[in-house]
Amino acid sequence: MKQNLKQLKEKQKFYYDSSAKLLQPLVMDDVVRIRSDVNWSKKATVMQEVAPRSYTVKTNDGQILRRNRRDLLKTEKDVEDLDQSNAVSDSTALSKTTDSKTDSHADTQTSNSHTVALRRSTRHIKRPDRLKKLL
Repeated sequence: MKQNLKQLKEKQKFYYDSSAKLLQPLVMDDVVRIRSDVNWSKKATVMQEVAPRSYTVKTNDGQILRRNRRDLLKTEKDVEDLDQSNAVSDSTALSKTTDSKTDSHADTQTSNSHTVALRRSTRHIKRPDRLKKLL
């Protein structure tokens, strides 16, 4: 029983290691993002490496946290706060792309509103001869 369990663990390790990659180590004063449940929201600065793949980081609001390396995403030092700048830039970029799409495809829309007309397939479908007998 123990031998079988050991073999299963070795097999699982083999397949995990085949696609896993090593993360670059972080150094002191690196700017990172901390992974939350959904996204990389909080901005922080690395204070020190506590253990292999474990770091102490200080967030912008003054919290000192210990996080695993896989939960830290290294970013550039001049990146603005994600919560404020990306929300605004994403909404403006989205409006610009929808405006350019409406200009180039003006004939598919009935009015100048931002509703997109339903696109139908132009592919000609030829039914097999055997189905013509049934109709």
